[in-house]
Amino acid sequence: MASAQQSLPQRSDPADLTLDQQIAALGAALEREPTRPDLAVRLAGLMRAKGLTIEARALLELSLALDPTLAAAHLELGNLARADGNPMLALESYAKAAALAPDAVEPLGNRALAFKDPGQIDEAIRTLNEALGRAPNNI
Repeated sequence: MASAQQSLPQRSDPADLTLDQQIAALGAALEREPTRPDLAVRLAGLMRAKGLTIEARALLELSLALDPTLAAAHLELGNLARADGNPMLALESYAKAAALAPDAVEPLGNRALAFKDPGQIDEAIRTLNEALGRAPNNI
């Protein structure tokens, strides 16, 4: 007789899945729940990691259409813009994310990196100091 533990299906840890498997799983989840902007943002991040920037941008536009106040979508849009070599759009997106999530430090950290790209080191340092002020033990 099999134990109850042996008869349960094994769930995979996302870290054990390949990028393609993660994309497929999140894509299926988004198809089942198309009004979940958080799923679209997570899938966009995976698409960006795979180099599928057009698809990632479309997913971010979808997520922002569903919820324009979703800081994670603005953050990921900034990451995509920075990866595409558009630091000005990245700066704008990170600023929106920082305003929408005033306790978060990631938008400010990423914004500082985006300031560094066009050589605005003083602004990068000011932004890092702001991040330190938000969460001194989180940087």
